[in-house]
Amino acid sequence: MVGQQIIGNIMEIVVPYLKNKFRDWKNRKTQAYSAADEPQWVTDFECEMQTKFSLFWQYLEIVLQYGFVTMFVAAFPLAPFFALANNLVEIRLDGVNFIHNFRRPAAERAEDIGAWYGILATLTTFSTIVNAFVLAFTSELIPRLAYKYYFSETNDLHGFTNFTLSYFKVSDFKNASRPDNATLNGYAIQDYCRYPGFREDTSPYRRSKDYWIILAARLSFIIAFQAFVLAVTFVVAYLIPDVPKTLELKVKRENFIASEAEKNHKEKSGKRKPRPDVEKTHTHREPDDGPVDSVGV
Repeated sequence: MVGQQIIGNIMEIVVPYLKNKFRDWKNRKTQAYSAADEPQWVTDFECEMQTKFSLFWQYLEIVLQYGFVTMFVAAFPLAPFFALANNLVEIRLDGVNFIHNFRRPAAERAEDIGAWYGILATLTTFSTIVNAFVLAFTSELIPRLAYKYYFSETNDLHGFTNFTLSYFKVSDFKNASRPDNATLNGYAIQDYCRYPGFREDTSPYRRSKDYWIILAARLSFIIAFQAFVLAVTFVVAYLIPDVPKTLELKVKRENFIASEAEKNHKEKSGKRKPRPDVEKTHTHREPDDGPVDSVGV
């Protein structure tokens, strides 16, 4: 969790820097500009070019870190702190890389983070299950609660350690592992030895009834934990929407204005004004007195 992050950050900043320095040393004889008057676009063009998988590795690193933190936080409570410290440092290192060591990438439009959102959602659900199992089976939380509210007559933890220890007859040891029938540090060897576990006191030392009761309590805790986390998730998602109310109102207002403008445009283009009547000029003869004599004309 810590060593891999430190090594990764060092490699991210050192490798591009060394590549750029090696490229500058290799091409110093063919450069048309000196280091003082070299244009910025030439400096940017000579930087390390990013591949099409550069963003993929950035996302993968964050997703792996998120998985470590969410799934094993119960086993390593300092994981969120080291992840926060690593992200603060990596933001600065990525800024240095994108400004000084990498060539400016071509911008592409994207609606969201794509398939990574589904991966993060799956990790979140899976991490809830993992943490529930870790709390239920690797800690004494459930046995303590079961003893306090079910087995104890006084509803406290008095006698809890004795409750978790089972009996084993020393005489049931095999010859190869049987202890000597002598004193150990001045004390006589007991007829029984105690060990953690919920088993019967006689051979073949099967699981006791208390074990199955506690196992049922562990599984019940996992189901209740899952239901509680899902309920909290739905409440938080409802209280904190993806789009703020103010932005949602502005978007609705813009859509309304656009629809009204389109409606007015359709009305104006659909109902054209009638063209003004143009009086037709007809050429007509004035009434004459009679036929005209062609000869006289």
